[in-house]
Amino acid sequence: MRTSWGDLVRAKLGMTAKDMFTPREAAQLLGISATKAWKDICAGMLPATDLNGGNSKIKCWRVTKADIGEYVARVEDRA
Repeated sequence: MRTSWGDLVRAKLGMTAKDMFTPREAAQLLGISATKAWKDICAGMLPATDLNGGNSKIKCWRVTKADIGEYVARVEDRA
């Protein structure tokens, strides 16, 4: 069974450190507030992966370049 964590690990194999962002870094890149980024992650609008795999109360979200591209496409489709 494929998981989002596994997909992230597979994707990371070809990534550099600059290809993954914290929600705050992604927000700065997108020109939105960190609060908006967190809300969009929780709502499923901004794709992100919890590196803790959902096994912890503390989330460790990371956003990839592909996630940001998908978010931009969704926003543009709604415009």
